[in-house]
Amino acid sequence: MTGPQDECGSVDVFGIYKRNIDEKRSAPFVNILMDHFDFPIYHAPRGLEEGINTFYQAKYGMFTCHDASNHIGLTRFEPEFVQFWQRKEADRNFTWNLAVAYAISSSKITWDDLKPYKKSFRESRAF
Repeated sequence: MTGPQDECGSVDVFGIYKRNIDEKRSAPFVNILMDHFDFPIYHAPRGLEEGINTFYQAKYGMFTCHDASNHIGLTRFEPEFVQFWQRKEADRNFTWNLAVAYAISSSKITWDDLKPYKKSFRESRAF
């Protein structure tokens, strides 16, 4: 039997995500982001591509021991892969916006760069 376990040993490929992301705790912040911005799903805003790719790589355990440190954030995730694991559109949309929120927090993008995605006041949820 050959494979990643034989070459790399026992690796928890989901460990990075589990240790660093708490979806329930993030939900209020992501919901606020979704109220004020409309980020088309799977179309990364300029400057956020690497952060979003890193997020999805961690969430779906797309790491192996082979060149992992060289490819983090550089390998584009496949939307079909995400759709396979997240059947509900609302879940995919939440995860996408969580990925965008992560990418914003870990990048040097400015709020001015996000203006094209800002919803008008009339599109935002009433408080």
